[in-house]
Amino acid sequence: MERDLSRSLIQVVLEASQSGMSDGTPGIASARLPGGSLLITPPESTGADLIADDIIRIGPGGDTEGFSDRLNRELVLHRHVYAGRPDVRSIMHLDSPAAAALASLRIDIPAFHETVALAGGHSIRCSEYAIFSSRQFIDAVLAALTNRRACLLANHGQLTVASTPAQALMLAKNVEALSGRYLQATAAGKPALLSPHEMDGVLEMLGTAVNSEPT
Repeated sequence: MERDLSRSLIQVVLEASQSGMSDGTPGIASARLPGGSLLITPPESTGADLIADDIIRIGPGGDTEGFSDRLNRELVLHRHVYAGRPDVRSIMHLDSPAAAALASLRIDIPAFHETVALAGGHSIRCSEYAIFSSRQFIDAVLAALTNRRACLLANHGQLTVASTPAQALMLAKNVEALSGRYLQATAAGKPALLSPHEMDGVLEMLGTAVNSEPT
C-alpha cells in the first residue's frame, strides 16, 4: 500500500509539472497513512527523477531535523490540514499560473460556473493573506477550507484536498481551469452567477457537497 501510494504521489507531481500547472515551482503532494504517518514529495523535484524510495515518510509528530526549510514549511501546512480535516487523505499544493494570478486579487471564485460545485460548495474561497506556514496562515487556510475541498491561497496559489492523490490533482486542474475562465469572464464584463438554489441543485446532482454546507 505505502509503495503504491508513493508512486501515486510521484505521478501527480509529474503530471502537474508536465501540464504546466507547477510553472517555476514544483507542486507538493502528500498522503496520510493509517496510524497518522505522512508521505510527502520532495519540494525540489518535479517528479521526473523520483522513485518510490525518494518519497519522504514522516511519523506522527516525527522529527524533521535535517530537512530543507521549504519542506519543513510545507509539513507545517499539510500536518495542520490533516489534523483539522480527518476526512482528508491526500493534499496537493500548487502555485499554478491562473490560480496564483487570481489569488493575487484576494477574491473568491463565485458560482459563475457549475463546476465550482466540485470543490464542495457555492464558491471556492480565497484565504486571508498571512506569511506562509505561520499560525495566522494555517488558521486562514483552515477557514477557507471549511466545508470545501479546495481554496486559493492569497498571493500564493491553490490547495486541494481529497481521498487520493489522483483526486486531489483532478480537483486542482479544475481550480486552475476555473481561475483562468473567471479571469477571462471578468475581463469581458460581469459574469452572471448561479443562484444559491441553482447551486444546491448542482451539488445534489454531482453529490459533491461537503457536510451539506448551504453557502
